[in-house]
Amino acid sequence: MLNPNLTARLGPLLPDPTSGPTRPKVGAVIGSRPPIEGVGNGMTKPPYQIQMAPPDTNGAVGESQFVQWVNNSIAVFNKKTYELEGVGPAPGNSLWKNFGGNCEENNNGDPVVQFDKLAKRWVLAQFSVTNGKDTGYSECIAISTSSDAMGYYWLYEFQYPSFDDYPKIGVWPDGYYASFNMYDLTTGTDGKDVWQYLGARALGISTRHVYSRHVASLDRQHRHGWKRQYGAGVQRIG
Repeated sequence: MLNPNLTARLGPLLPDPTSGPTRPKVGAVIGSRPPIEGVGNGMTKPPYQIQMAPPDTNGAVGESQFVQWVNNSIAVFNKKTYELEGVGPAPGNSLWKNFGGNCEENNNGDPVVQFDKLAKRWVLAQFSVTNGKDTGYSECIAISTSSDAMGYYWLYEFQYPSFDDYPKIGVWPDGYYASFNMYDLTTGTDGKDVWQYLGARALGISTRHVYSRHVASLDRQHRHGWKRQYGAGVQRIG
């Protein structure tokens, strides 16, 4: 039985006047664009093969570029042409060429790529752990001087007393926050650490002046602290 208080139309359905025009299917939109080849096995321009497993694939999208870092190789792709920019994929530690220390010497991967949308800067990082018991365990961080991933970077090396595994970096208004699984290779796991890197966007000073502070340890036994911090001039990818 029909409710007399409700209006109903038993005829053909009419288009909803509040709805917009019919939108193309998502698949059609994606299929209309040529793909960015990306860094991986089978890459043809130039030929490339992954050197390690797992690949620890990481990437971020900026204003005009897509930056991808696959373990120990980094590449920059143009968002309009979908082509590789510059010579690449380049070794990750090529950013720290002539920098000295662990970050120039080792290319260990476990990378992080972030684009700081507020400051319009790239934040690139990988760890250095080879011979860490002798030379220290390091997180190598590069912060671009502009929104151009192919431009110049301020370079840093932060050292820790334990193996700083599985690094992850987040972008926040007051700085860049990094978390690690810290390992003492003689006694086993040493806990999880959170660090804050403060720089130009947070403090309003030159990006070359960056310092770190310990935020939290999720293990009471962890001996937090860093041995040395290095800052140097600018460098480019490749």
